[in-house]
Amino acid sequence: IVRGMCQIDPAGFVGWILPSLAPVFGNTDQPMAVVEAAFMIVDTVLAALDEFEQHALEESDAVRMAQVQGARAPCYELGRLVVQYMCPQGDYVQLATRQLATLPSFAFLLRPSAINNSTDRAPRDLLMAVLQKCASCLHSSSADQALVVARRATASLVRIASTIPDSLMLVYTDLSLLVQERIADPAVSLPVKSYLREFQLALIAGATTCSLPERKALAQPVIQPMVQALKTLSSLSLQSPTAFIEFLGLPHLDQAFASNSNVDEEARARRGQLSNTLSMLYICLNRTLGNSDTGLAAVWSDYVDDLAQPILLLIRCIHALWNPAHWQHLPWQSAQARDRLFGVAADGISTDDTVGGGPMVKEARDVQNSLAVLRGHAYRCLGKLVHLPELFSGSDEMANNFTGCLFADAPTLTARHWRLLLVEVMRPVLRTVGNWPGQDSSRRGADAVAAFIPAWLGPLFAFCTEQLGAEWQALAQRNSQVTSNSERDVGTEIARDAVIRDWTRAWSQLLAELLSAIMYWIPDATQIEHDLMSSARVAIDVANKPNTGNPALGSWLLHTPDMFAATLTACLSALKFSDTQAVNRVAMLLASLTPSLALIALTP
Repeated sequence: IVRGMCQIDPAGFVGWILPSLAPVFGNTDQPMAVVEAAFMIVDTVLAALDEFEQHALEESDAVRMAQVQGARAPCYELGRLVVQYMCPQGDYVQLATRQLATLPSFAFLLRPSAINNSTDRAPRDLLMAVLQKCASCLHSSSADQALVVARRATASLVRIASTIPDSLMLVYTDLSLLVQERIADPAVSLPVKSYLREFQLALIAGATTCSLPERKALAQPVIQPMVQALKTLSSLSLQSPTAFIEFLGLPHLDQAFASNSNVDEEARARRGQLSNTLSMLYICLNRTLGNSDTGLAAVWSDYVDDLAQPILLLIRCIHALWNPAHWQHLPWQSAQARDRLFGVAADGISTDDTVGGGPMVKEARDVQNSLAVLRGHAYRCLGKLVHLPELFSGSDEMANNFTGCLFADAPTLTARHWRLLLVEVMRPVLRTVGNWPGQDSSRRGADAVAAFIPAWLGPLFAFCTEQLGAEWQALAQRNSQVTSNSERDVGTEIARDAVIRDWTRAWSQLLAELLSAIMYWIPDATQIEHDLMSSARVAIDVANKPNTGNPALGSWLLHTPDMFAATLTACLSALKFSDTQAVNRVAMLLASLTPSLALIALTP
């Protein structure tokens, strides 16, 4: 009803409802439900006006444009009321998050044409008030409030940056000072500072008024500190598995277990610093390289060597921790510490968490959690960097480093490692390498695929097919030999089953990427029959086929008989695994591809 009435008479309706909303936002004693309803009405009114204006612009309707223009003044007043509302302490978290979620709705009133209006200061004042309100919520006296409210504030900033980046560029000097003050503020937590950098890069990436040199100049103060921090930590900790073990503080943790001494706070701080640096890097990469055609791809290209090398080293060091050869020789003083840190079975199921107690066990668990965070973020960062063609400028060297990361300690990696590797690294690689936008990407993409993929894809087929086959065979054997009905035995078997199924499904998704790449170049059987029977055409046409695979990868597979055969062999082997979802995914694609291959093979 509110939306409909607002679109009938925008200026009249906003002017009519404003006096009803003003007392709600001007009185902190109002019930929470009333204030939430008021925020919902504001959201609805602004969304209706935005939609109304978009239709008017599309149809060049001067009358409706004048109606929207008449509603702007009361909307600016409404924005002032929303921004100035002070949430009561009792309901602070709920109302503050709702208030912050409403602020991006004012973005359509703050487009560059309005901000540049020299006769009306209201749009610029409202924009700065919205930004300052978000900035004021980035820290709080309560840690829980800081986590929830500050995250909502940064999310609102990112939404605003994505919606009206060119407007924010008009106040970039003031905005940059505001952000830098918060980044330098010790009361603002490190995760929130990461999201502030995400906001800055989202703004720079979306600004259409900036040239590439200007983007690089603006992004450099945001990206360079992260790159430098990663390089510094890499030089301290990632030169060898032994150095990484020292960096994590494992020898001191072993001694503390043995003597019941204090936790190594310096090691904990180092782990936190590395985790936060990698987390910040992933957040920024995900925002600006989530798609291969983002505006900051060329900016990140300047830092690709400085980022890829430490990330690959970190992945290799993390993998080395699961290989007993890298830590068995250490003079362990506490078997409990060793078991707590490395007592992980080959299928990724942790050993008994009830062993021991006290601060040392908590510290060991903290180390395990840190490693899980580092592993996940390192995989995801590498999966984002593949959007940069410059990563493969020395494809032979990159292929060797990548292969080393995968297979140096492959036999001792757990199923969880392999599932994450397949999902976060392998699939993005197969989907992206060679499939970059740009006029020269076709030739460069074909060269990158031919130089980078062969070094590790064949060994990956052999390893995953063999290991998954062995895992399923072992699982079936254990299930047939279970004699105990204890709750622990049942829970352990369920966990083992879930881990193996996750790995199998991730493997089927990777095989699906390969089949989709092949199918890019091969029409379905019906079209092939039509083309072959048509007297007007003698060639098979793929121009009108809806394609989703990586064309460079598909072309390479079709022109490399050994890898094409290896791909089909791996797909057929995957049909033996006892997971319906994984088998169905591969079988459906094979069923679509096989008739076409048969017809092509039978064609003279």
